[in-house]
Amino acid sequence: MPHSCRTEPATRRRPSPWAAVVIACLLLSSGLPTVAVGAGQMAPSPPRQPTAGPGGSDYAYAAVQVRRLGEPPLGSWLFSPVEPDPAEPDLVDAPTGHPAEGANDTLPVVIFLHGATALDPIVYRGWIDHLVRRGAFVVYPDYHPSNAFATPWSTFLPNLLEAVAVAREELAGEAGVRPDWSQLAVVGHSLGGVMAIAYAAAAPATEGRAPVPAVVMAVQPGGCRGCGGLTDQGGVPLPDLRQIDPATRVLVVVADED
Repeated sequence: MPHSCRTEPATRRRPSPWAAVVIACLLLSSGLPTVAVGAGQMAPSPPRQPTAGPGGSDYAYAAVQVRRLGEPPLGSWLFSPVEPDPAEPDLVDAPTGHPAEGANDTLPVVIFLHGATALDPIVYRGWIDHLVRRGAFVVYPDYHPSNAFATPWSTFLPNLLEAVAVAREELAGEAGVRPDWSQLAVVGHSLGGVMAIAYAAAAPATEGRAPVPAVVMAVQPGGCRGCGGLTDQGGVPLPDLRQIDPATRVLVVVADED
């Protein structure tokens, strides 16, 4: 079921095609490390969200529509920009919202790949809602069953490719602003970061069923088979990374504690 939360409506404007990934980078880098402080000292705090520019609050769309498609491990959550119902003008997850206007307009697509066991997107909703309201469709595939450890991890990539293909068919009937899969960004966190790289390597061989990404952003990736201390029996097996399209831009974000 959608989660309701309130926000301030914003004036719609056309975003940059690469806004999704730039914003994602800025959001990830906006926090400061936690440090011990003594009496009389103030703990550091992250900077306030800017009112304009990348990462800013000058949102192009006022609301986010949430749809559930299928069941784990082949299902997805779909997030789309909408104009809210006049009766509830500041409700974000308004199921009665109208499709964002602009029959000839398109927006980028972000495939957002969660960490292991994080099937519920609630833990990433701040990030996801920001991307959608700035101007993007977000697909949040399950890619593994409810119990991630009850099935071979070698099934995760085939599950992901199938879930993306099904979500693409669903979004093909979108009214108003439409998704532009040629502007695809694949963003993943933790195990999702490994899955993002695996997707980029596998997509070219699917003959368009799983679109080739223009941008890949792997945030603190971990969990690939045979690397990071995992044995040959654990982790997600990676395809031949030489299969990644040479035109795909790849950004890897690392941290000293992950």
